[in-house]
Amino acid sequence: MTKIIITTPEVLRTLIQDSIREALPEQTAKPKDPEKEELLKISDVAKIFKVSQTTIHQWKKQGKIPFVKMGDRLYFKRSDINKKLRGEL
Repeated sequence: MTKIIITTPEVLRTLIQDSIREALPEQTAKPKDPEKEELLKISDVAKIFKVSQTTIHQWKKQGKIPFVKMGDRLYFKRSDINKKLRGEL
């Protein structure tokens, strides 16, 4: 037997949003702390772009790719690498 439910678009939207939040709680949780963002090493970035580590160093010096320096080590934020891959940087 089929039931017909009459509702408003706003109520339907709320029901769908609540269902999604229940089904995917980790996806709808508050955003990650930016200070805990994944940091990549030069070797990781070189593999992602399929270029040499020397090329990554050149891009860094030319300002083509942002980096983070921690002590004497260089890291790259995953979000910045993703933006570069999408052509947003």
